Amino acid sequence: MWEGEDDLNNGGTEPTPKQRLMNWIQTKVPDLPIKNFTSDWNDGKAVGALVDAVAPGLCPDWPDWDSRDGVKNASEAMNLADNWLNVPQLIRPEEIVNPNIDEQSMMTYLSQYPNAKIKPGAPLRPRTNVNKVRVYGPGIEPTGPVVGAPAVFTVETFSAGRGDIEVIVEDSRGQREHADIKFNNDKNLTYTVAYVPQHEGPHTLSFTTSTNLNFKLNNGGRQLFLNALLNLPWIKSDPLALFIAYRWAVPPPLGTTALDPSYWGLIDAL
Repeated sequence: MWEGEDDLNNGGTEPTPKQRLMNWIQTKVPDLPIKNFTSDWNDGKAVGALVDAVAPGLCPDWPDWDSRDGVKNASEAMNLADNWLNVPQLIRPEEIVNPNIDEQSMMTYLSQYPNAKIKPGAPLRPRTNVNKVRVYGPGIEPTGPVVGAPAVFTVETFSAGRGDIEVIVEDSRGQREHADIKFNNDKNLTYTVAYVPQHEGPHTLSFTTSTNLNFKLNNGGRQLFLNALLNLPWIKSDPLALFIAYRWAVPPPLGTTALDPSYWGLIDAL
């Protein structure tokens, strides 16, 4: 009896060998609608799913495979099964992707999987789900970053599975800005990312996880608040309050201070 097969036999009619194999496969790979031994295997992804079901972590990327690359998908899955599960390639990948594949040949190949055992030292790795990566912190807020000051945010990968990340920051001119990345080695598998904006305008953050996060680094939100402040009589009549309001809304250009004449020229232009 194969592993998990006892749950399928409830005292009914004894299944045929074909039904028995199909029942076992459907139990191991419940997320795929596998109903036959021919066309449902043509894109190669079902083979990858079966390999990963028999040895979790051996073929974790199969959900991301392109269905149009059937031969490539089948080759990768079958090579892993051959090398680490002792499942010989009784048929070729080119046969699996053929809509007219011989059903009996496919069944013969797949019938090796229920008794397959993983070899020691197999390259198992967790699957990374980029849709579960969380990114948060003032460094990605529309009004959080300030030119010339560190913009810091957090990338949390706990629910997605740990994997090294790379962050690319580009300003509105298309120029890259350096980003420091530190792994915090905490229970949520977080990374702290910091960069220093050199110019105002839209900034784009790109992650190697293929998750792109676009945000704007500007003073739009601050400008709206500044306009509200300037409508208050006590702000208009108090030079110090007026200075503080402008200083908060419009930081001095990089390399200058709030007392620099060029800064007040910028303020006067508003």
